[in-house]
Amino acid sequence: MKKYCATSLLFVLLAACGSTEEAEREVLRENIGQATIHEKGKLGDLFPEEFAFEADTELSVRVTLSECSNARVIDSACSASLEGSTVSVNATATIGITPAKDGEITSTGCGRLEVICDLEALPTGDYKLDYGGESVDFSVPSSTKVIVGSF
Repeated sequence: MKKYCATSLLFVLLAACGSTEEAEREVLRENIGQATIHEKGKLGDLFPEEFAFEADTELSVRVTLSECSNARVIDSACSASLEGSTVSVNATATIGITPAKDGEITSTGCGRLEVICDLEALPTGDYKLDYGGESVDFSVPSSTKVIVGSF
């Protein structure tokens, strides 16, 4: 009988001392959000003149996977390729999310979760931008924002 009680007590102590804290979870964000083409080195979203780009100019694609994230970025990747007249973009980010504990105040501050990749210069012509199962037609040179996707 004493052995049974000691074993039971040990089990209760271990359960009481166990951690209730949840570990950080890794979450993969893949081909979600929006992709925007802009001239390399420009943000492409602050001023209307930054939307425009000329033919044969170095370009970048900025992918915004989330407009508001306070997660830790573990890894990210982005690729943009031209096949015929279609620009195909793929983007991923692995983020670490730590759940809030009971009674804990979480941060309300957040920032964009973005990845940027290079895109070869495009000659004058008509193109299609494919990202995340959506597409949009655009022309080069471009005087308007070339964006595809949604949140």
